[in-house]
Amino acid sequence: MSVLRDIQRDVCVSAHMAINGETVTRITREGVSTTGIIALWTEYSEDRLSSQLPSRELDEGEEIERHGLLQVELSQAFDERDVWVIFGEKWVVQRVGANTAGVQEIYLQLNDKRKTSRPAKRREI
Repeated sequence: MSVLRDIQRDVCVSAHMAINGETVTRITREGVSTTGIIALWTEYSEDRLSSQLPSRELDEGEEIERHGLLQVELSQAFDERDVWVIFGEKWVVQRVGANTAGVQEIYLQLNDKRKTSRPAKRREI
């Protein structure tokens, strides 16, 4: 490791989190919640249409699958079965990404299913 990378890991990551980070909550599998975690949050689209066009099931309504990247400091403990509460929404871990320069990437997913007021009737052709 270079000296510059060590300085970035030790000083810059914490400053970056404090300025640009969001306060999130981690809920473990046992139900223990840790509040006040500062992390960088970016919601993104897996493909260009997934966030704009929900998949529609005839009898059950609309399902919108959303994805995001949460970056936490390496000192933050977590598990792949944790639930993360971000802006009041509960996200689950899709996969754990790389850890670089003092930051751990955690890819999250949220399946938002909304019922329609009247289910569509199945048509037989």
